[in-house]
Amino acid sequence: MSKRAELRRVQHQKEPTYNFTEKQIIAYVQPIIDKAKSDAIDEAMMKLTYMIAQTLNDEFGFGAIRINRFLGRLFYKADCVNEGFVKIDDIKKWCEENNIGKE
Repeated sequence: MSKRAELRRVQHQKEPTYNFTEKQIIAYVQPIIDKAKSDAIDEAMMKLTYMIAQTLNDEFGFGAIRINRFLGRLFYKADCVNEGFVKIDDIKKWCEENNIGKE
């Protein structure tokens, strides 16, 4: 086959076409999206944890023991919220009633 014929053959080759239903696409993509969301949340939480720890040290003189004790209680509270033992709305209401988070 000549170079010109080969070039024409390649130029006229069709891209393969695949037919997927919306449900199939969602089933394939959703776990990827969920993992990306989870990873982003985990990274944001770790960054927030680092900032909290350094602020407790810099501004309030907390050492490693007190910071770790605080973080342990914070993570315990987060677990209680995640397990449904405490409602985040109740925590928010308490903060509002005690003027926490308002400057």
